[in-house]
Amino acid sequence: MKTKLTRLLFVVFLATAAAVTAGRLPLDVSFDELVNHPDKYNGKHIAVRAYLVTSCAHCRDLWASVQAARDSRVHASSVENWILMGDFNRKSAVPKGFLDSVKSQTYDGYVRVTGTFHYVYVSPEEGSPKGFGWDRLADKEITDITDLELLGPPIPAEIN
Repeated sequence: MKTKLTRLLFVVFLATAAAVTAGRLPLDVSFDELVNHPDKYNGKHIAVRAYLVTSCAHCRDLWASVQAARDSRVHASSVENWILMGDFNRKSAVPKGFLDSVKSQTYDGYVRVTGTFHYVYVSPEEGSPKGFGWDRLADKEITDITDLELLGPPIPAEIN
């Protein structure tokens, strides 16, 4: 009986280790880490806490904070310090009401996003953008989103 239990525990351990190695569990990454070292996480399944803005034209942007999103309209920056939030996985665990408010561009607030991170180097000298999203301006994107968790009440960006 003891050997059967030991074998069962060993099988469970192997199955768990295989799931982790297969990349099913996301890497928890800080927003600043993604923005400052995007090539390190390209193609990885990640989870990040960020401020989501959907309320402006062509917006579905993730920022480090409310203030960073608001400052983006005031201060020009040569570094793109935002991440585009791309498409959802068909089997995502996002509640329908919240998903509808994101898609209809009526939600701004803090979220935890889980999905696949993509990065492409966009050279300012090339002239023609090769990135993601509207007019292919973004160099960072999270797509194939499996989970989008609310981390508090809506906080309007007030950047229209």
